[in-house]
Amino acid sequence: MNKSLHVNPFFIKSGDNKPTLDTSANFLGFVGDEESADILREALSPTFPEGLQLYTTDFQTSLTMLSKMKPPRVVLVDISQEERPLNAMMDLAEVVAPETSVFVIGEANKVSVYRTITKDLGVKEYLVKPLTVETIRKCFSGLTEGTGKTEAPADTIRKGTMIAIVGMRGGIGCSTIAINLAWMIGVEMRRHTLLLDADLYTGTDALYLNLHQNMGLCMALEAPDRVDSLLVQRSAQNIGTRLQVLSSNSELEREMLYSPKGASSLLQTLTSRFTSTVADTGHQFLPFARDLLQLANQTIVVMDPSKGSIRNWQRFEDLPLGPMQMRRRILLLNRANRPGGLSQSFIEQAIGRPFDVIIPDMPRILPHATQLGTPAVEGRGPFRDVISKLANLVAVLKDDAGRG
Repeated sequence: MNKSLHVNPFFIKSGDNKPTLDTSANFLGFVGDEESADILREALSPTFPEGLQLYTTDFQTSLTMLSKMKPPRVVLVDISQEERPLNAMMDLAEVVAPETSVFVIGEANKVSVYRTITKDLGVKEYLVKPLTVETIRKCFSGLTEGTGKTEAPADTIRKGTMIAIVGMRGGIGCSTIAINLAWMIGVEMRRHTLLLDADLYTGTDALYLNLHQNMGLCMALEAPDRVDSLLVQRSAQNIGTRLQVLSSNSELEREMLYSPKGASSLLQTLTSRFTSTVADTGHQFLPFARDLLQLANQTIVVMDPSKGSIRNWQRFEDLPLGPMQMRRRILLLNRANRPGGLSQSFIEQAIGRPFDVIIPDMPRILPHATQLGTPAVEGRGPFRDVISKLANLVAVLKDDAGRG
């Protein structure tokens, strides 16, 4: 397919006269043929007078381009040439933020396809070729003219997932694993990710990444009615374009007026904005952390080779899974083969199940990375390999649950 590019006055040109994306625009579209592009341009220019970026290219190229930028508020893609359109939509979900309004063009004119794409996959609207100006304008009529803002019905808002990481005792490496997993998913796998530190008084996630902390998270939990995307945007700290960190470091003498609805209200905002939220819930089981564990889609339990971990796991195992839990908890053994520690086989026999992920003892690598304020997964080695395996395991469980 010809991957030509239409250049119009809304494109910004770099010094070498090659067209580049204007990421401040509200609309970004990809369509597979010239005729459809002309119809879209005619129909949508009045709706987006400040900028209509429209590429004529194939779906796989559009995925590549979207994965390298922060997408605008509205994205349109063409899957009419894809042999497996539903698989294509799952690939698209990995590179577009859940808060983005997605419009899809296809050729399958079946009610079942329409319902699956718009209801199950959270797409704003599905348009069938051949396109007409009237049909396009009708589908985009819900957008506020000139802004690209849309109020989508609750059942069409795409939701991200939340992964809770809990330690079976203090100093077990729970935060280290949370930081590096979030980095792997957000930076390496390029999914819109938030790292959430549930320890509001002594949390270390932002500290280990050399980031500043503020009181935005505490405010959100104390007054859930005030939680919105703008508050999250102002409070979260950026690590690249697809990873943010949300944490607070409240004064120790300050009494936290935590609202029972705080976690659920916050999570509604986070899962509509981020594809993945990695929550570091620590080991203390404070109210906010407890609520996150119940609301999580997937839980990763971190143990070390100690009797304390075995005892606490046996207690933790009796807690019922939350209503949104996809599968059984992922069990991770950290610092395996540590001098003086219990053997892996002994622990597995004691708890009655094998570990899903094993991280060997690395007394030099991990503390050094923590002091430098850089995730250990940035470098090559066994630790990166294990965190990559963990990230892929979480992704597989999520996809299996979605297909189920």
